[in-house]
Order: sequence, then C-alpha cells, then structure tokens
Amino acid sequence: MLNMNWRLWAIAGGALVAAGAAWMIGPDPGALRPDTAESTVDRLLTGGSKPASAKALARAEALTRKELAWSPAAPAVWARLAQIHSLRTGRLDPQAADLLQRSYALSPYDAELVIWRTGFTFDHWSTAPQALRRRARDEAAAFYNNAKDRASLNELQSQVRDPAGRLALALTFQDASRFQAHSADAAEGLAAGGARGQAEQQRP
Repeated sequence: MLNMNWRLWAIAGGALVAAGAAWMIGPDPGALRPDTAESTVDRLLTGGSKPASAKALARAEALTRKELAWSPAAPAVWARLAQIHSLRTGRLDPQAADLLQRSYALSPYDAELVIWRTGFTFDHWSTAPQALRRRARDEAAAFYNNAKDRASLNELQSQVRDPAGRLALALTFQDASRFQAHSADAAEGLAAGGARGQAEQQRP
C-alpha cells in the first residue's frame, strides 16, 4: 500500500512538472517566436521579383498560424493571414476580408500597422465589403489627423493602385482635412468669445 502511494505521488509530481514546463514553454514548442516568424514570412512573400509560389505561400501561412499560438490577439498576424490568402486567390474574397476584419476588431487604429493595413484595404477597394471599407476609412482619417508630415501620407497613397481605392482614400483625406479646419475654426471662435466675455466683465 505504501509503495502504491509513492507511485501515485511520483506520477502526480511528474504531471505537475510537465504541466509547468508546458506553461513556461508556450502552447506549441515547435512554433517560431513572433519576431522570427514575421521576418521569415516577409522573406517568403517578398524574397524575389516573381510572385510568391504556392509552396512559399503554404509555408508562410503555416508559420503565421503557428505565430497565432504565441500572439492570438496580435492584429498584424490576422492582417498577414489576409494578405497570404489574397495572394493565393488573387483577390480579397470573403475569407480574406473576414481575417482583415478580425485585425481591425483587435485594434481599430494601429500606429505600427496603419500604413500597410489601410493601404492593403484601399488597394482592394473594389472587392472590399462595406463594413471593411468603413474600418479603413476611419483608420485613414485618424492617420491623417495624427500624421506629422506629408511624407507619411504620400507613403500610404503610393501603396494604392486600385483607381477606386485611390479616389476613396483621397476623399477620406479631404474630409479629414475639412474636419480639422472646422475644428480649428470652432476652437478659435470659442477662445475669442471667451476673451470678449472676460473683457466685458472687467468693464467698470
């Protein structure tokens, strides 16, 4: 009986050690770290002058899906899956659009991802569903409002080849510019009104 108890304790202890090791290692010991996976996928997708081969796309998708084990809430990972799927099919189909929607749902505005993600969406404007278009417009407008120089805006516009997308992006920037000007005028008017009110109160 004593020997049996010791065996049970040994088995239980081994299970706890294994569980602790699995928790420390992560969900998939064979998965690449996110930074390694991202750089590897980038090389697979942009490593040559020719379009990525079916083998390279399959490898890129496998690595990216492994990366989800490390960072399931990373918007860039979902956006990359959308890119890979669209490269495979040659268009932004409903599945790719859904993957991109997941990226936006995790981070509606992402300072590190905005140029690529917004450019990608506007570049597929003709086939993008309305819900995805709204997401892209909102992010593009926020990007315009936060842009520190014209160069970053030009960088985004240069990524869009779809004529409908280029027009939509230009109109989005135009609306954002008007909103900025209107907000500045309103703020200036409020400040001037406040100054006049203080001056009138100070009159004898």
